[in-house]
Amino acid sequence: MANILILSVEKRNSCAVKIQKALTTSGCEIRTRLGIHDSSSDSCFDKGLIILEHYPKKI
Repeated sequence: MANILILSVEKRNSCAVKIQKALTTSGCEIRTRLGIHDSSSDSCFDKGLIILEHYPKKI
């Protein structure tokens, strides 16, 4: 059974590398990953959402 997780990232620009590392360690359990952030033509906003479809390993 899948879990759907929605993460709100408030400081996207300064946390992106840490978040990427954390998600990569669970990469085999994540089937879908979607990142959403607002952007204008000249810059990206620092807030965003990550939506995950997570299938935890069976123990």
